[in-house]
Amino acid sequence: TDELKGKRDFKETYEKIGNYYLPSCQVINAIDAGGEKSTTEFTFINLQLLEA
Repeated sequence: TDELKGKRDFKETYEKIGNYYLPSCQVINAIDAGGEKSTTEFTFINLQLLEA
């Protein structure tokens, strides 16, 4: 039907910790079927590698 049921766009940023890149932030912009927009942001802090 080509009718929009929803849409989500993701933007992620990473931080280099040691030899690895870990996610530090994720932003999700969404549009639901009714056209309502929402933004959800996850921010990760105190990133560190676990000791072996």
